[in-house]
Amino acid sequence: MADKFTLDDFREQLASIAKPGLMQKMLSMLPGTGAMRAAVDDFDISELKGMFGIIDAMTPAERADSKRIDRSRRSRIAAGAGCTPRELRLLLDMYEPMAQLMGRIATKRSINRRRDATEEIERHGLRWPLFPSDDEGDDPPPDDPWPPITA
Repeated sequence: MADKFTLDDFREQLASIAKPGLMQKMLSMLPGTGAMRAAVDDFDISELKGMFGIIDAMTPAERADSKRIDRSRRSRIAAGAGCTPRELRLLLDMYEPMAQLMGRIATKRSINRRRDATEEIERHGLRWPLFPSDDEGDDPPPDDPWPPITA
């Protein structure tokens, strides 16, 4: 679960957006973003500070797993952050799609890492699997290019 995108990670992402001039600098590098630059210039940093307050009002367990946040916890968090439960719900509605996206990205990276590792093993002439399984079916399938390793 170490690869799970948490509300702490989401807060860090928001904090990176809050750095003065960062968004304007990034948008200036992209063509056709004049309207977006104007919107970023009008953006009020206090909105992010409110989001930070909401996330900071959560327990570490709630920040690690947003599914724990039920109605009573929403009321407690909102009271601690000085906002309404609706504002908390809006924050969670922004976080959840981001968490799903990050999960898909992590899964793709994991698949790519496995594929790259397999290619690396094949490139160096090593046998795969490196350690034979303990099951009784030690005979490789007929199309398996690598015979089992015998001691």
